[in-house]
Amino acid sequence: MQSISQFTQSLKTLERSIFLLNTHLEPVILSDSIPEGFEALFEFYEIETMLEQATQTIEELSTIFSPLVTLFKTATMKRKTKDFMEPYASFIIDGPPLVQSRMKQLSFDDIMSELSDPPKPIQRRKPLDYQGVCINCGAPNGYIYKHTHDQLMCKICTHTFSLKPTYHDEIVHRCPHCVNKLILQHERKHFDTLLCPNDSCKFYLENKKSLKHGDVKHLTTLNHNIKLRYTFRLFNFNLEEIQDKLPLHIRSKIDLSNIHHSHHTLGLILTYYVNYGLSSRKVSRIMLEIHDIQISHQTVVNYAEAAASILECLNQHYPYQMENTLTFDETYIKVNGKNHYVFFGSDTTRKIVTSYRIFEHRNTQNAIISLHQTFAKFKNFPDDLSIIADGNPIYNAAQVFFHMYDISFNLYQVIGIKNSDPISLKYRHFKQAEERLNRTYKQNYYGTNGYGSLRNANVYISLYVSFFNFLRSHSSLKGRTPVEIEVLEDTRNMPMKWIKLIQYTNDFFKLGSYMN
Repeated sequence: MQSISQFTQSLKTLERSIFLLNTHLEPVILSDSIPEGFEALFEFYEIETMLEQATQTIEELSTIFSPLVTLFKTATMKRKTKDFMEPYASFIIDGPPLVQSRMKQLSFDDIMSELSDPPKPIQRRKPLDYQGVCINCGAPNGYIYKHTHDQLMCKICTHTFSLKPTYHDEIVHRCPHCVNKLILQHERKHFDTLLCPNDSCKFYLENKKSLKHGDVKHLTTLNHNIKLRYTFRLFNFNLEEIQDKLPLHIRSKIDLSNIHHSHHTLGLILTYYVNYGLSSRKVSRIMLEIHDIQISHQTVVNYAEAAASILECLNQHYPYQMENTLTFDETYIKVNGKNHYVFFGSDTTRKIVTSYRIFEHRNTQNAIISLHQTFAKFKNFPDDLSIIADGNPIYNAAQVFFHMYDISFNLYQVIGIKNSDPISLKYRHFKQAEERLNRTYKQNYYGTNGYGSLRNANVYISLYVSFFNFLRSHSSLKGRTPVEIEVLEDTRNMPMKWIKLIQYTNDFFKLGSYMN
């Protein structure tokens, strides 16, 4: 390491010497000609020879350092771009499987009536730990005996079952193409991967035929692997659990009706903090230096949090008028120095943000939460709903998940940046509008200098959506806001608009009037 330090120091010395030489020679270089009387001074020195030697040495150094500098730049750029956006998960979604329950498919009474010599209960030498009945036919405990260390067998129906049955013991999933039972291939955090092992499966044979003819585009994952067999992702969460995660509960200890400053001051703070995307410290300085109001940056954050706890109710429960074509996309931001993912859903025609949430990961569960947050805003779910998204397969998995709960929609995926397929050509403008929403939000995000926690990030995005939907005028809407509220029509002053919006939410939403 000492030699590298000396080498670096030598380079710095060389750079400094070249800079000083250039500074000393600058008058000579810039002069059109050497004045009379100065020519004699140059005759006493071998200046021309020394310049030739220096030039040759510098050229040789440049030849040696050129490849080294290229390698150094490449290594430096790799370090700078280490934290990158999480890539798409690499998988292909097939249709839903056939689901068959194994719980009490047989009847104990029917089996006993059909037998000419019904079996007698088991004469036990040791008591059985299991006190229940057979899960397949409902036979009493007296007909059940221990089959293996962790399995029981019924003397009536001869079926085995576990002492602690898992989901896969109670439910059978079958391939929709060959009706063969699916086997468990992988166990992941949020899902199990089930696979059809049947070599005679119609789905498998057709894919092998496509592979033989070189038609593999529809079988290739993002990792360039070829998927031939039918697979299914069985998620370990259900729709009820997703609904429980929908509300973004923002709780604040601040009561805006009892703050020490005026409502106009609160409106100014929200205007600077949300509309113009300034950090809490900059807002604090502006309030002091422009409005002569002394307020700490933490108070700015507290007021914003209190306003978000009220306006979040407006964002979720306002009766939006939405089109039947919605767009979804994700972008990433920094939270406490790490990448987190913003899921946006919007009606790009009316410019309404319909769902928003910041998550730690970009996965199928979070995509389902984002979609269902939008679906919950429909009073009557449309029969012809179309969802526009990018090529991320998590939306394909989400479509299958909702289909299993009889919630169906059309999914159109815009792939890449070129219109290489008819769907991308037709729906590109929806995706571009969603990208502009991402860009507009991130412009505000940059000004806030990031967030210290995921909770604070979600508090800010809730306020931003309130501003975007109810207060921000859009040029594409001819200067109107996406959602027009009557109490704001005659108000041009933005701080007063914030106050009226909070009051409107308190009167009609926060207090539960929207339920009536």
